[in-house]
Amino acid sequence: MMERCKKLGNNALLLNSVMSAFRAEFIATRSLDFIGMIKECSEAGFPKHLLFRSLGLNLALADPPEGDRLQILNEAWKVITKLKNPQDYIDCAEVWAEYTCRHFTKREVNTVLADIIKHMTPDRAFEDSYPQLQSIIKKVIAHFHDFSVLFSVEKFLPFLDMFQKESVRVEVCKCIMEVFIKHQHEPTKDPVILNALLHVCKTMHDSVNALTLEDEKRTLACLVNGFVKMVSFGRDFEQQLSFYVEARSMFCNLEPVLVQLIHSVSRLAMETRRVMKGNHSRKTAAFVRACVAYCFITIPSLVGIFTRLNLYLLAGQVALANQCLSQADAFFKAAISLIPEVPKTISVDGKMRPSEPFLLEFLCNFFSTLLIVPVRPPRELKVVSV
Repeated sequence: MMERCKKLGNNALLLNSVMSAFRAEFIATRSLDFIGMIKECSEAGFPKHLLFRSLGLNLALADPPEGDRLQILNEAWKVITKLKNPQDYIDCAEVWAEYTCRHFTKREVNTVLADIIKHMTPDRAFEDSYPQLQSIIKKVIAHFHDFSVLFSVEKFLPFLDMFQKESVRVEVCKCIMEVFIKHQHEPTKDPVILNALLHVCKTMHDSVNALTLEDEKRTLACLVNGFVKMVSFGRDFEQQLSFYVEARSMFCNLEPVLVQLIHSVSRLAMETRRVMKGNHSRKTAAFVRACVAYCFITIPSLVGIFTRLNLYLLAGQVALANQCLSQADAFFKAAISLIPEVPKTISVDGKMRPSEPFLLEFLCNFFSTLLIVPVRPPRELKVVSV
C-alpha cells in the first residue's frame, strides 16, 4: 500500500484515507515516510495542511520512534508555520500542540505557543478560534502538572491574553485552577505560581455580577478556596497574614472565600499560640491581635446571619485562647447584639426552614464558651479578709 501511494501521482486523497483508516500505531512508526509523501503531494487535489492534521491526529494516539520525534516536529512545523489562513493554521496547530506537549520540554512548547500567538494576533483572528485555543490550553496543562514549570513558559500568560471574551476566559481560568487543585499536593510559596494564580483567580472573581447564578458562584469560590488552602509560607506567619489581607481585597464578592480566609487567619493565630506554647512575646501578642482584628473587620461584610454568629463565636474563642480578653469581649458582644436580628425562617439548600434549631445550637455553644470567660468582680464588692 505504501509503495502504491508513492508511485501514484496526486495521491493526497489516498494518503489521507490511509491515515484515517489504518491503526495509529502503524502510521506513527512510519511517520517520516508519510511526511516525505505528503511533501511530494500536489496542493491542487487535497490541501497539505489537512494531511498534516491527519498525521498529527494519529501521533496523538500513538508514539513514533524516539529518535524520529524531533525531526517529525521540525518537518511538520515547517509546513504549518507557512500557512496564511488563520483557520487552516490553528486547525493544524491544535493537533500538533498535543504531540509537542507529550514528547518535548517547555522550550519546544514555548516555541509553539509563540508561533500561535504570532499567527492568531493580527486582525484579532483569535476571536474566531476560541474552541481550538481552549483545546491547546487544556493540552498544555494536562501535560505540565508542575506549575512552577508551566508558568516559567514565557509565552503561556501572553497566550492566555488572547482569550478576550469574558465567558471563554473564565472557562479557561476554571480549567487551570481545576488542574492545580487536582495535582498540587504540597503547599507552595513560589512567587511565580502565586502571582500567576492570583491573576487567574481575580479573573474568575471579577466575572461575578448581579446576574451570576448561585451555582456558578459556589463553583468559583470552591476553586479560589482550593488555591488559598495551598498557599503556605511556613513559619513566616507575617507573610502569610499579608497574603490573606491581599486575598480579602481581591475576592470580596465571593462570601465563601471570605469565610475561608477568616478560618485560615484564626488557624494562623492558633498556630502562633502553639509555636509559643501559650506564652506570647510582645511581638507575637501584637501579631495575634492583628489576626483577631482581621476577623473583626471581615465578619460584618458577610450576608448569612448564622455564618456571622458562628464566626463571631469562633473568633472570640481564638481571642480568648490567646489572652486577648478585650477583643474576645468585643466578639461576644457583637454576637449578642446580632441575635435579635435572627429571622424566624432561613433558607437552607433552597428551602425555607425554621431558624430555632440553628439558634439553639449556637446558643448552647455560646453559653459553653461564656463559662470560661474571666469576669471582673463588680466594683462595689470588697474582698473581706477573715
